[in-house]
Amino acid sequence: MSQAPANNFLVSLQPNSLYIVTQTIPNSDPDNGVAFEPNVWHWSFFFTDAAGNATQLHWSVDVVQEVVGEYFGRRPIPRIRTRTRFSIYVSFIRLLYKKHEGKDSDTLRDIEISCRTWILDAIATFVANGWMTAAPGDLGKIVTKESQEAMDRYTAMGEDRARYRPTIKDI
Repeated sequence: MSQAPANNFLVSLQPNSLYIVTQTIPNSDPDNGVAFEPNVWHWSFFFTDAAGNATQLHWSVDVVQEVVGEYFGRRPIPRIRTRTRFSIYVSFIRLLYKKHEGKDSDTLRDIEISCRTWILDAIATFVANGWMTAAPGDLGKIVTKESQEAMDRYTAMGEDRARYRPTIKDI
């Protein structure tokens, strides 16, 4: 196993956090003598778990059998260093959450803010911009139906619930 260069430091991120991360993009013109495109970065999200382990979520290029396409990718990164094989991490910007001070759940539901609407609004933006394929039908109803069916299965298992497995489905 090769060792990381001495100047390739470990990066420690806060646990249970969301970051916007930028990193250099390798230069495709080897004749200009610059390893990276200046002032051009790849952007991605990094989510960290309770132990600070990161998962990168990003839009990326994929080449399969010489056909170039782009996709939404997910990649676990167990140990983040300042450099990857082809780039340098430029910044890790942690996003702080907005707390709705003095507003209880009922008040927020009255103005249609919930975990459900937050997710569905984000996905609607992705679909509207062509970043994600629209679900066949009303996504909220599809997820509600699948969740209800899964809970019905769980409830029907009675004392055998330790063997329950959640629904996993592509739509």
